[in-house]
Amino acid sequence: MDITLETLCAAQEGNKDAQDMLMRNLYAPVYHFLLKRIGNNDIADELCQTVFLKCYQRLNHYNSDKGTVYTWVFTIARHTLFDHFKKHKDELLERPEAIVADDRVSNTEHAAEARIDALYIKKLLTKLDTEEADVVTLRAIDEMSYTTIAGIIDKNESATRKVYSRALAKLRALVVEDEHYAYE
Repeated sequence: MDITLETLCAAQEGNKDAQDMLMRNLYAPVYHFLLKRIGNNDIADELCQTVFLKCYQRLNHYNSDKGTVYTWVFTIARHTLFDHFKKHKDELLERPEAIVADDRVSNTEHAAEARIDALYIKKLLTKLDTEEADVVTLRAIDEMSYTTIAGIIDKNESATRKVYSRALAKLRALVVEDEHYAYE
């Protein structure tokens, strides 16, 4: 079910059903988007709470002509993530592994291999610019449509497809250059 402005306003006013609907439909996707980019559960949760606080504070700025509530919330999430990276730039440069952590833990060999692959992909994403990494994350990992992503990054669908295509080309080149990764 799509989240409407009325649902968002009702949640802000304390309506339990609206808050539950908001959390069911938006909190988890926003949290996982942030977690995939940050790699830390606590920071992703904190940023997610910041995103929803900003949404409640900025309800009067929502314009349904520019997109759905979903798109609007993800736009705020993306900007919140960008602000976090700017604020913690020095820390992230000193500890690049801080943004390549994974949220899956398992003892099986198959899960360990998948974890290594996921860590490698996240490491590669750090080598893209913010917009490219966001588009790849939203499209390839979160499986969002180009139309939805275009609304989030404030570009048209054609430009979004080009950003995605260029980002994939960069990732392919990085994989070819990386002699430490065995491609099977």
